[in-house]
Amino acid sequence: MDIETRIKTAQGDFEYGYTDPKTKDFVPASKLKLYSLISTDDNESIRKAAYEGIQKSAPAFLDDYVEYVKLLNTFAHKLGFEDFYAYKVFTEEGMTKKELFKIFDDLYEKGKFGFENIRELAVSNPKLKQPWNFSYMISSDFEKEEDPYFQFETALDVWTKSFANLGIDFRGSTITLDLLDRKGKHSNGFCHWPELIHFENGKRIPGRSGLTCNTIPGALGSGEEGIHTLFHEGGHAAHFLNSDMQDVCVNNEYPPASTAWAETQSMFMDTIFSSIEWRHRYAKDSEGNSYPFSLFERKLEKLHVFKPLEMMGIIAVMNFEKEIFETKNLTKAKVISIARKTKNKFSAFPINSLGLLTVPHIYSWSSTCSYHGYGLALLAVAQWRSYFFKKYGYIVDNPNVGKEMLKVWKLGMSKTFPEFVQMATGKKLSPQYFLQSMIAPKKKYIQSAKNRIKTLDKVKQKNTYEIGAVINLVHGKTKIADNKKGFELMEKKYNNWFKTQK
Repeated sequence: MDIETRIKTAQGDFEYGYTDPKTKDFVPASKLKLYSLISTDDNESIRKAAYEGIQKSAPAFLDDYVEYVKLLNTFAHKLGFEDFYAYKVFTEEGMTKKELFKIFDDLYEKGKFGFENIRELAVSNPKLKQPWNFSYMISSDFEKEEDPYFQFETALDVWTKSFANLGIDFRGSTITLDLLDRKGKHSNGFCHWPELIHFENGKRIPGRSGLTCNTIPGALGSGEEGIHTLFHEGGHAAHFLNSDMQDVCVNNEYPPASTAWAETQSMFMDTIFSSIEWRHRYAKDSEGNSYPFSLFERKLEKLHVFKPLEMMGIIAVMNFEKEIFETKNLTKAKVISIARKTKNKFSAFPINSLGLLTVPHIYSWSSTCSYHGYGLALLAVAQWRSYFFKKYGYIVDNPNVGKEMLKVWKLGMSKTFPEFVQMATGKKLSPQYFLQSMIAPKKKYIQSAKNRIKTLDKVKQKNTYEIGAVINLVHGKTKIADNKKGFELMEKKYNNWFKTQK
């Protein structure tokens, strides 16, 4: 197996699993499933076994990774850059590595008090110090309580209607959706473009996009994760399938594309899905009851102390890759040491985890040294949302928002990230909007949520599924349904098939 193939394999296509604590048998599982077990399984032994399964498999391809890093640095040196990270930041975002880390070092310093919040909680609950217990003990009850409001059977309905009411139009492009997990499938959702927007004899030709989710039928939280992925990847699709640029090279995610600007579109859609006003209107249980505001309040009450740490996971990956590419005479042992040291810095307790080695982005040439794009996107999204709220008073189901986004989407990737932010919001990129959200008191969050719901209740929801797209629903190579005869029939056919997969 050549190095490129093996590096791709390290993105998640090899066997993960854990040893069942009762039977002692090896239980194969996707990485996604293992992380789900850590967050939701009521049996601590299972959670611990799943965590250890991830740790065991994390360093599987580090010999090849070391060689990979050296090759990328050699490439960057030939082009006159200090290392590959400096090359990626400059070519993708139009920034220097120094400028980039100045922003995020400052965010780390302003947010690290959140680790002390966790340490204080652990005084009365020492099990929080164990990595296989933390997410379960903090949020599993909420996942169980929220689960009825995110039935995957409604995913197509709420996704399509939300985009239609936002004024998003795919302008005749084709979208293929592959939504369920299966053996051999890539371990996280993604969007790709088999056919880019292009022009023939001066005529714009619509593109084709493929969106995937990893929904596990019947698994706790899979409905919410599946709908969330549809919003996120749908944001990517809407961005590139609306480009009007005749130069095809700026109609896709590859250089000179900005990772940060691409992620700004998908993460903006994330914030719509996660907003309490969207959940109030769209998230309903089987009896038609809306997501309860009381649940929002209780969740905020418990999780607000972690708000300062929202960016820490991203900054951890950034710092890990920065040090990896700056390290002279890199070895497998040094990679492991850097992974553990960095994880400890960005954790409330020293856990020596190798979790950073399971991040698929670090092994792919197109996303290596690009994880900062998610961080920059969070800053841009906070700034863009502030702009829209100030101008219109609401975002969910506001077609004016979609119209404004379309104006910048039409430009594809023809500008740099800072230029796009300036065009979209009328101001230069600033972390102040994200910081304001990061440190806002609970009372402010609750009052803002009440105001947004009150505003949206005055906005009429259109019962429309028209997003201007040809939609194909598939499972691998098997086509399940399409919208040639209407959205409702397509949804019915797909849901009938979905019931057979549980």
